[in-house]
Amino acid sequence: MKKKTLALIFVFISVLLVNIGQLVLKKGLNDLGGVDFSLGVLGMFLNAFSNVFVILGFIFVILSSITWLIALSKIQLSYAFPLLGFGYVLVVILSWLLLGESLSLLRILGLGFIVVGVVGQAKS
Repeated sequence: MKKKTLALIFVFISVLLVNIGQLVLKKGLNDLGGVDFSLGVLGMFLNAFSNVFVILGFIFVILSSITWLIALSKIQLSYAFPLLGFGYVLVVILSWLLLGESLSLLRILGLGFIVVGVVGQAKS
C-alpha cells in the first residue's frame, strides 16, 4: 500500500475516533446534567469521571491522537490538517442523528462549503 494512502486511512480513522469520542462525551455529560463547578474543581472532575461515557469518550480521543501521530509521520501537516474538516461535517450529522440536535438549512449549506473546501484542498 502506498505511503500516502496509508496516511489518509489513518487521518480518517483519527477523524472518526475523535468524533465518536465527542459524541460519547456529550452523552456522558447529558447523563450527568452538565458540569457542576459547585463541587470544586476536583469534585467536578471526580463527578465527570464517574460516568462510563465520559471515560470512554476520553479513550476515543486518546486513540484518535495516536492515529493522528501515525498519519503525521507519513504525510505533510499542510495536507493532513485540512482533512480534519470532514470531522465538522461528520459530528454535525451524527449529532443530528444520534443526539437529536437541530440541523437547519443554513447549517447544511455551511457543511457543503466545508466539504467543497476540503476536497478542493486535497486535490491541489
